[in-house]
Amino acid sequence: MLKFRTATLPILLSIFLTSCYNKALEYKELAKNYKITIGHAAAMNCTNHGEFYYIFDVDGKKYSNKGLSGGADCGSLKEGNELSIYYNPDNPSINTNIDPNTAYSKKSGFYIPDWLWVLFPIIIVVSQMLFLLHKNAKNNEK
Repeated sequence: MLKFRTATLPILLSIFLTSCYNKALEYKELAKNYKITIGHAAAMNCTNHGEFYYIFDVDGKKYSNKGLSGGADCGSLKEGNELSIYYNPDNPSINTNIDPNTAYSKKSGFYIPDWLWVLFPIIIVVSQMLFLLHKNAKNNEK
């Protein structure tokens, strides 16, 4: 029984950590409160899943972000083309090139946070060390 619990510990802990993670909270707030401005396509990398970046100004400060598909098609964009940008007036670093409600629905859901890719192997190693220590202690008692 201990072996089963020790083996499932890293998996359960990872599920717990990832289920608490929601990448879309900032987009949910953006959908409630946004302004629209004009931005420009800044960098194109269409061979990487249609990836492109855009820039825009708010109160003289420049902001940039990665474009979301569903707005402009990367293949039809050229650097300098104008895009509608939706941004949070309280925090312009939260922005999108597509309707904020659409961005929220695209971003919400179950995501594995980037930091978990580092933490997960550590969790496995620690749990296996604990299992071996417990197993050795049990063998020494006999």
